[in-house]
Amino acid sequence: MSLNNNEASSGKIVLENSPCISEASTLYETMKCFIATDQDVVIDATGVESIDTATIQLLVAFSSHVENSENEISWVGGSEAFCKTATSLGLDRYVDCDG
Repeated sequence: MSLNNNEASSGKIVLENSPCISEASTLYETMKCFIATDQDVVIDATGVESIDTATIQLLVAFSSHVENSENEISWVGGSEAFCKTATSLGLDRYVDCDG
């Protein structure tokens, strides 16, 4: 997962097709960039084909941090695999699988 200038300026994080713990540090650094710029964030999970527990937990923690700031977070395109994993962990309400 990498953050390109387009994503940074648009306030959008696009998740790759199989985000996993081995890429969590990169995702974490991306999230820190968004926190540092104090902007609203959109997370796009459209292309997610599989996702592990650690990555979902990281996304939930990030979502909570953003929501506790003066910024907003929105979710788009939660794929079936993404939402199924979040639901099985009881975390679907935090990642907005309905929206």
